[in-house]
Amino acid sequence: IGDLSLELPTGSSVAIIGPNGSGKSTLLKVIAGVIEPTSGSLDTHGASAAIVLQSTDVDDGVPLTVRDVVTMARYPRLGLLRRLSAHDRETVDRAMARLEITDLANRQIHHLSGGQRQRAFVAQGLAQESPILLLDEPLTGLDVRSRSIITSVLAKEHAAGRTIITTTHNFDDAANCELVLLLATRFV
Repeated sequence: IGDLSLELPTGSSVAIIGPNGSGKSTLLKVIAGVIEPTSGSLDTHGASAAIVLQSTDVDDGVPLTVRDVVTMARYPRLGLLRRLSAHDRETVDRAMARLEITDLANRQIHHLSGGQRQRAFVAQGLAQESPILLLDEPLTGLDVRSRSIITSVLAKEHAAGRTIITTTHNFDDAANCELVLLLATRFV
């Protein structure tokens, strides 16, 4: 990415745009704490971040259902050997309902269309209940219905005060955000 310094207001919606290889996904992973910055620092003021990756491969041999995938969002809060609480189950059910995948709850994730699968992973991000939601190209290549559902849910999350940071190549999608960060590569 190179030198980057920015401060984002809590509750903002941010689009990160730039060419392939400019560091969009890397920046999300740094914010999420998945990778350490090579220099400098990051301060989320104690706020946790949920990340929805651009593509998440699930081995066809692993029989994970949609409910399993969304429920995984709750595991970090449970700790070792604790069971899901009523709140955990309600949170999972609410996230699936909002992404209109409740009817797919018992289907294996690798049997879904791309749009259905992406809605399941966005539901997983919501179910983490983190104040920051990071999404790596969440709308790329999706059908009209899935794009509409995800766009609507993200707008409602933003209106409710959650910080939403997405990467995109689509200027129309970026225009829906309050702030746009352009990451550009240098040509020598």
